[in-house]
Amino acid sequence: MSQQPSPRICPPKFWRDDDELASAQKGKSKRLDEDQDWARMDLTGQYRSVRQVIAEARGDIDGLLALEATKPAHMQDTIGMAQRLLDAGRAEEALTWIRKERRSSIAYMRASDMADGRPASDPTSPIHAGLEARILEALGDQDAAQALRWATFEATLHGPILRDYIGALDDFEEFAALDRAFAQALEARHKHLALDFLLEWPKLNVAARLVVENHQHWNGRQYGLLVPAAETLEAEHPLAASVLYRACLDEILAQARSKAYGHGGRHLAKLDRLAAELDNETFSSAGIATHVEYRAGLRKQHGRKAAFWANVPE
Repeated sequence: MSQQPSPRICPPKFWRDDDELASAQKGKSKRLDEDQDWARMDLTGQYRSVRQVIAEARGDIDGLLALEATKPAHMQDTIGMAQRLLDAGRAEEALTWIRKERRSSIAYMRASDMADGRPASDPTSPIHAGLEARILEALGDQDAAQALRWATFEATLHGPILRDYIGALDDFEEFAALDRAFAQALEARHKHLALDFLLEWPKLNVAARLVVENHQHWNGRQYGLLVPAAETLEAEHPLAASVLYRACLDEILAQARSKAYGHGGRHLAKLDRLAAELDNETFSSAGIATHVEYRAGLRKQHGRKAAFWANVPE
């Protein structure tokens, strides 16, 4: 029975194909007029992509890197090249690639960023930092790797890089590190980002504390974040869930969003049910109006919104 050839061993045709592509690329690029720079760039990119596929199939990492280096700096896959070098045991070269100056062409804004008023950012930054940390570890610089992971966590509250940080600690050090991380989240300027992190970790008791200690901060316009958070918290942390449901309901009524009155009625029904699990002292000690006081306030401010009250179960 014949064995399948290794995917890293390529037929001689691949070698010929690459030589032919390189020659064709040069010839066709020269024939383009000077005012067709855009076409030359597109053609060059297509040939380069095919040649990189061939280099990858050969296992020719140096050829792959050489082709990658011909791209404009903002188009170079520094993460991909650094990972390949690290996998090949070439950590010094990997560090050079991962530390290349880069200008990302991608900007991403999460719902929590919009809620916190944060600008769009490069979504690959934590991935980039995580790979650089692994390269530093491969080079024996554990302290620098851990410092980079922690600095990245502080800036992003990115859960996966915190897990990498915790995983690299000695036994029993993780407990103090986690306490430090959760304290960082509680003190974070960007509260919605912190709430996202604590819910995803998950650390629900700390998330609930964040919500209650900042009960005047939450804006019901961010219902896409707050309602799922309230639903996650309501079973074990009814006061925190109440804070978030109130924020969403207050926004609906303040803006007279009649199309959302059905949602508002369901939020108030949830608040009625959660209030049965809480005493007045729990509300008062947190500086939050009791449920009776809150309902009376709704009647006083929005009693004439009959379309809303029609959605409220008696």
